Amino acid sequence: MTMDVSEKSKIVEDGYNQIADIYHSLRLAKKDLNYQYFDNLFHLFPDSGKLLDLGCGSGQPLTAYFADKGFDVTGVDLSREMIEIAKTQIPEGRFFVSDMVECQFDREEFDVIVSAFAIIHVPQERQLTLFKKFFECDLHP
Repeated sequence: MTMDVSEKSKIVEDGYNQIADIYHSLRLAKKDLNYQYFDNLFHLFPDSGKLLDLGCGSGQPLTAYFADKGFDVTGVDLSREMIEIAKTQIPEGRFFVSDMVECQFDREEFDVIVSAFAIIHVPQERQLTLFKKFFECDLHP
């Protein structure tokens, strides 16, 4: 029996809703290590701007890192529970429960789009659509 795309997404959503607290705790435990890694990559990004994190989870590590660097951050995740945690961890951020492939934003709204630990959960038959959305955005240099 083959699952359709919505069934696959629902499994991911339900799973992360169930493990949100423990997943967040585990991400926090590795915060310093993640931040060291991101520090090595930060020179590839603008010094500030508007950032969209697709599949942001609880906001750790990526959304929080960029918020700490002064970015105006927005996060999108399938999991309602993860988004609730993100809202408490990064109160200055904007967070939305949505499928990253389906979410809609203005083309020029963001300077940077990131995603870590999340695209693997997008069913393969939808990944090309997601990547096309990235390339259609007019990201600022």
